[in-house]
Amino acid sequence: MKEVQKNFDAFVIQRQNTLNLKLECSGFWSAYIDELHDHPLADEFQYVCILRPPSSWIRSVVNHWVKIKKDMRYDYINELFWKQKVGVDLHQIPNLEGEAQNEQVKILEDFYFDYTNKTRKLDNVDYVWLSQIEEYLPVLNQKIDEVGDPGKSWKRGRSYKVFTYENEALDAEYEKLTSAFHMAIPK
Repeated sequence: MKEVQKNFDAFVIQRQNTLNLKLECSGFWSAYIDELHDHPLADEFQYVCILRPPSSWIRSVVNHWVKIKKDMRYDYINELFWKQKVGVDLHQIPNLEGEAQNEQVKILEDFYFDYTNKTRKLDNVDYVWLSQIEEYLPVLNQKIDEVGDPGKSWKRGRSYKVFTYENEALDAEYEKLTSAFHMAIPK
């Protein structure tokens, strides 16, 4: 996380030369869409952009980081990505009240819209709604020459959620934004 911010170009080259990945799920790439767009290696990558309503994403990411804080002594992703790159402290959002919490949530809203909108700059993007991920699996299998087995997948169980968030107007605005995208699996 420190290296990507220091020298994006060197980081991408080193990562590509070191790792033998067919697929990765690195949320931190979401803050580097402009850099990916401009990088000569990255324009050869294939991307899958998983879409979900912003309310659901915000609720999920905040609750996930609250759980992580309990399990980790030092959360480098919160420190080096969320705080420094995005501008929010995910550990603190549930502890904030009123306008202070609203300001942090607004940063997440803007980040999510900005990220989603910027993905249109990239070539080779498949857009998939989270609710349709299993329908997309055969397409992904073919792209990476693997056979995924959703029966072996692991999902977080229902756990206590300390942060709740709903914003139907925001979700409708996002639906409008993404309606212009070419979806890998039509609704």
